[in-house]
Amino acid sequence: MNKERILEAADKFAELPDENPENGLGFDMRSYLDVFQQGDLKHGCGAVCCITGWVQFWDGNRFDWTSRNLAEHWGISHEDAWRIAHPNPERCYKDARPRHAEALLRHFAETGEVDWPLAMETV
Repeated sequence: MNKERILEAADKFAELPDENPENGLGFDMRSYLDVFQQGDLKHGCGAVCCITGWVQFWDGNRFDWTSRNLAEHWGISHEDAWRIAHPNPERCYKDARPRHAEALLRHFAETGEVDWPLAMETV
């Protein structure tokens, strides 16, 4: 696990505003089902700017990353990368904000555990 890269991303999420700017290009963890139902799909994977998308952007890549790319970039298992990029489908994470992503990544770097419910408790 490349903790340095994970914590760098956490630091960058801490700098993002919680509310999307007027142009709509901000952090967004909506599920693709929600997006399809709303009829405003802006990205092929369904999320406009999720954790994977922001890490891809900050790394300077211009192709669509998957959780496999995230796993390789951070030196983590594909399973962990999948859980970071795709929160539990039984819960709605459309209210996730950058502070939640930051909390998730800091906890993951420290414990090796992906815990979205804990991250969502961050106020």
